[in-house]
Amino acid sequence: MDSPQLKINQNKGNKNKQFKLKYIVESNLEIRIFGTKFVNNNKDKCHLIINNNDCELKEKYNFKEKGEQTITLVIDEEIINFDGMFCLPKGFFPLVDASSLEDLDTSEAINLSSMFCGCNRIADFSFVQNWDVSKCANFEYIFKNCSFTNVNFLSNWNTMKAISLRGVFDGCCRLNDIKGIKNWNVTNSKYFSYMFYCCENLIDVNAIQYWNMTNAIAIDHMFCYCKKLNNMDSLYKWKLNSKVDKTMVVSYCSNLKNIPSNLKVDEECNII
Repeated sequence: MDSPQLKINQNKGNKNKQFKLKYIVESNLEIRIFGTKFVNNNKDKCHLIINNNDCELKEKYNFKEKGEQTITLVIDEEIINFDGMFCLPKGFFPLVDASSLEDLDTSEAINLSSMFCGCNRIADFSFVQNWDVSKCANFEYIFKNCSFTNVNFLSNWNTMKAISLRGVFDGCCRLNDIKGIKNWNVTNSKYFSYMFYCCENLIDVNAIQYWNMTNAIAIDHMFCYCKKLNNMDSLYKWKLNSKVDKTMVVSYCSNLKNIPSNLKVDEECNII
């Protein structure tokens, strides 16, 4: 049987593309549409259309009405750095529908860090499942504090060039199934710190037992505060460098009974 083929967006590039995004406006206060980093990095490369009126891309915009608002993002030039693009800091209005981003071309992206950080009102992330991320090196905190329960939508991602996976699922407190990333290629990845930090409903992480961790430099706090975690026995298969940073890798995992010997830290591995 032929292996499944990754669907590649044939309409390459993002120049002149428009993406309709839906936000819930809960007050009349000024809000930041995108993260500061996005504004700083790409302010000359895209603009917004709000309620059919062009608006300069800036940090704040005053909505006059409450409720669901549609914002059209127009990309004028190519972008390869998507750092913080839809990052939603605490206290800002939530992005609730980003399904139009299915057509976003990420084939040249090198940085997707914090792209959806804090977007915990997006119910369905399936729009990213066919993204080409094969050139991306930085995935840090891309889904921090999101509310999905599984990561099946990431099963097609080619992470061969990934250097940092730090905090990818940090604070995803509803996450309970990581089988969708079991085949991720992490051979070149070095940084895994805080990857599953505070994933309070994660019970079993054996799905990632076959990850090639030989180049890992840091796995500190990787499973810290995974309070329901009770099974990681098969992670003994990870071949870790003797100097890898394992500080508090499984600290405060109150339900964990056994720790694979390769993950133990003499004085800092606290089972509480």
